[in-house]
Amino acid sequence: MEHKQILAVSDSSIIFAYLALRCSNARFNHLAQCLKIENLLWEEFLQLTPETRIKRFPFLPGESYKKLTQALKQPEPIYQLLQRMQREGISVLLKDERRYPSRLREELGANAPPLLFYRGNPDCLERKQVAIVGTRRASPAGLNATKNYATLLAKQGINIISGGAQGIDLAAQLAALRAGGTTIMVIPQGLLTYRLPDILESVFDDKRATILSVFSPDEPFQKRYAVFRNSVVAAIADAVLVPETPLRSGTAYVIKHILAHQRPLFTIIYPEPVPESAIGNRTLLSFGAVALPPQISSADGTIKKFLQVRRK
Repeated sequence: MEHKQILAVSDSSIIFAYLALRCSNARFNHLAQCLKIENLLWEEFLQLTPETRIKRFPFLPGESYKKLTQALKQPEPIYQLLQRMQREGISVLLKDERRYPSRLREELGANAPPLLFYRGNPDCLERKQVAIVGTRRASPAGLNATKNYATLLAKQGINIISGGAQGIDLAAQLAALRAGGTTIMVIPQGLLTYRLPDILESVFDDKRATILSVFSPDEPFQKRYAVFRNSVVAAIADAVLVPETPLRSGTAYVIKHILAHQRPLFTIIYPEPVPESAIGNRTLLSFGAVALPPQISSADGTIKKFLQVRRK
């Protein structure tokens, strides 16, 4: 698409504006709402003079407007970024599109990602979702339980979603793909700065897997991004399984979100001696988590609960 065409089409002009402004989700969403109220298209917003934009939408930071003005004068860096996205097979879901997960809009509210960047099959978003998340430093028992449950769920047509971290997350996604199932990995950085872990290279299939990011494609990893990534995983998931978690970890953000929205939470209870990496599991029971045994053969009744989880 030629440069002028990009700024003349709503879908591509909103992506241009997002990449140029680099403002918070809340501010960008507020801008989008204002444009809608004023019946102003994104391409028309970009055609306004800098003074008019600031006067009509004064809530955006001055630094964001400065970046936008510069990008409109010298658009080549953003055009190159868009071209690289196209070469790398990166697509975009806008917040008002049908495939955009409705719970992201509803549960994250003003902070809902305005755009979802993804590589792979977006149909994965429309399946029943079970998030399998937990510690990076998982025990052999925890990794084995993760593999078994992920395999079973994947074979039942349930999509496995996680944050793609080492340990429990990757073990779940590896097992799901090996079982012929589908998976979504939500990463805490841009897709262009992300490298698929070696462990997934041989099994990754972009027809059965989706790598999802809520950050600009050129954004490097930041610790605070991992926290928000966990909120995204929790909002998309219909239920959560925590094979192992210490008393404090990033998994807590997923757990708190799921409990707050009254969706099913499962955890595995190990016989003594309990792995140190799973000492937080029993605590989850006091918050209403359903206990699962490490061995799947004795969990038939509980598995039915997974399968009965409603897709909302």
